[in-house]
Amino acid sequence: RRHWGRGLVIVGVAAAALAGGIRSAAADNAAPNVAVTSVKPYSYQQPTLVVDPKNPQRMAIAYREGAQRSVCSLAISNDGGTTWRTQDLIGPQGRLPWDSANTLCYESTAAYGPDGTLYYAVQAALSFRDPFSRVLVTSSPDGVAFSDPVDVDPGTKNRNPGDAGGGDWYPRLAVNPTSGELFVRWTHYASRNASAQSVVASSTDRGVRFSAPVVATPAPDTASSTSLIDSYGTSIAAGADGTVYTSWLDLTKRNAGCSNARPAATSTCSLAVPLEVAASRDGGRSFATPAVVAPAVDFGCPGRNVAGTTALASCDNLHFDRGPEAFSLLAEGATPGMAVLAWWGGDPENPARISVATTHNYGSTWSSPKTVGTLHTAASDEQQRPALSQAPGGRIDMAYYDDSNGGSQDVYLASSDDGGVTWSAPQLLTTESSNINIGPVSEDGVHPGFGEWLSIVSSNTTAKVAWTDTRRGTVDSAKQDIYFASVQLEAGTPIWVP
Repeated sequence: RRHWGRGLVIVGVAAAALAGGIRSAAADNAAPNVAVTSVKPYSYQQPTLVVDPKNPQRMAIAYREGAQRSVCSLAISNDGGTTWRTQDLIGPQGRLPWDSANTLCYESTAAYGPDGTLYYAVQAALSFRDPFSRVLVTSSPDGVAFSDPVDVDPGTKNRNPGDAGGGDWYPRLAVNPTSGELFVRWTHYASRNASAQSVVASSTDRGVRFSAPVVATPAPDTASSTSLIDSYGTSIAAGADGTVYTSWLDLTKRNAGCSNARPAATSTCSLAVPLEVAASRDGGRSFATPAVVAPAVDFGCPGRNVAGTTALASCDNLHFDRGPEAFSLLAEGATPGMAVLAWWGGDPENPARISVATTHNYGSTWSSPKTVGTLHTAASDEQQRPALSQAPGGRIDMAYYDDSNGGSQDVYLASSDDGGVTWSAPQLLTTESSNINIGPVSEDGVHPGFGEWLSIVSSNTTAKVAWTDTRRGTVDSAKQDIYFASVQLEAGTPIWVP
């Protein structure tokens, strides 16, 4: 059965050109690219863009300072993204109360509730030497007055003497668009990060109190597992039908040769592992057995060994030895039981590519992964860090980074009017390319990082995107900024809703 409505197509965005190794993305009639962050010489990255459902002109972007991890910040716009007001919200240099023992703010993310409440979550860590972490959540009715941050898992603080590392990492937020219930998903690590579980807690009183954590990942088979960690590629989504979905890469199934004995110098050692999603039909109180969305996602380093040695090949800017921390999971609003997951994979031997899969039966089974976003004019480019959003009319949008061999990075947009079955040709959003060699050293200790995600929010007439950008930085300054664009859309092809 088909319901035909007004579809949407992108207009007025031109293709990229090549110039001097770094591709110039100057695009005639492209949507204006707006600098959100200040000219201060900091590395602002990893934006989460959210729009107030009660006032579409009011938007917020959560982001972090990625070099020293000294603050997690918030930008607010009350005019649809034309202008932004920024504040250092939480962290050692933030304005909200902060435990003095915590010296790092690793993650920040945000979400709006249906009543206009703005939620903001961070990962607070002790230090680089002892990265024991906690997940804190605060909320605001107006983006100005925030409640004191609440520890979603207060029992984590009771550590044994001699413990190091561990705690709660990688917070992700989702809100039921009907009931307003807030869900927080994170990875709980044991001491020294020896094992980890994906857990979910919820709040029905705007983040004042949280339920006891519920483990979504099944216990690993210790007889066959080479790892006790399910921590990368994490995400969460809450549908209007009450279904809660969460995803992860199952590292317990990875190749033992990658983490233990070195393979032969001429062999490959990719870390292909299953990508899984677990669904809850009772509002996050329990999770069903996870379904495998993709059986072998190649999530990063190491690549081929250096010939004649036991040393692993050097990683590049896309492929860290830790793997991607976040994928994008969308609970489809108009159709109960439908969800969409986008991810990326690749190692130094294989180009990074984006895949998309859908479910129509509450996560029990998923469609075969589909490669999305490759450029016909630049087949050697790599695509990564996709972000999904859905317009009220049903259109699904995906924003992502595209990297060229010349060292430039741009943001592209693709759309689907048939529930993710087919996708439009990629459309360029950035009016100037970023240099991927500009930025703070990432977790691999060698290459600059851009954070783990960019962000998109869709309406029936626009796609709003926020990303990390280096056009105001140099290799010496390592300056990165958050940039924003609102792409105007017009009526076009019909939308198919199953």
